[in-house]
Amino acid sequence: MVASAALYFFDTNALAKRYLWDQGSAWVAWALARRTPTPVLMFSELARVELASALYKLERMHGTHPSFTDSVVAQFERDVQRSESAAQRPAQVLLPLSVGVLERARTVLAVYRSGTPNALRSLDALQLATALLIYEALPPERRDDFRFVTSDKQLLGAANHAGLITVRPEDQVVPTP
Repeated sequence: MVASAALYFFDTNALAKRYLWDQGSAWVAWALARRTPTPVLMFSELARVELASALYKLERMHGTHPSFTDSVVAQFERDVQRSESAAQRPAQVLLPLSVGVLERARTVLAVYRSGTPNALRSLDALQLATALLIYEALPPERRDDFRFVTSDKQLLGAANHAGLITVRPEDQVVPTP
């Protein structure tokens, strides 16, 4: 039996670990470097804004050099541009912010408006809405291959509550060969 490719939806804070070494980055590198089968990395178009914002904040608050910030933003944008290439490893899918995502995010916010079990911010609701729409569009036999990857504990709790299989990179152990 041939194993199915892992389908990873990365929110921006998990995706950032691909570009900035931090706790959990080793697992992200391992997960995306697998060759058999090649993983599919999915992320929202929102990451283009959120990642740049996070990097600019590091620059302002922690003195990261502007040339470093610019190089990381440029590398991410190159990866986004290559995301349509069949040869890209891991296979990447940039998911647009559609009207459907916006409507679903409003529904998600309403579900979690009491803060129970987890309150969500607007951008987190957009991330979760994108992942839920992709998950629901998968054939039932592929849904067990789908993983929602985040470092945000509130978003992790909401994704779990919504029925997604979640991964927090900081909690993972990198398998040894």
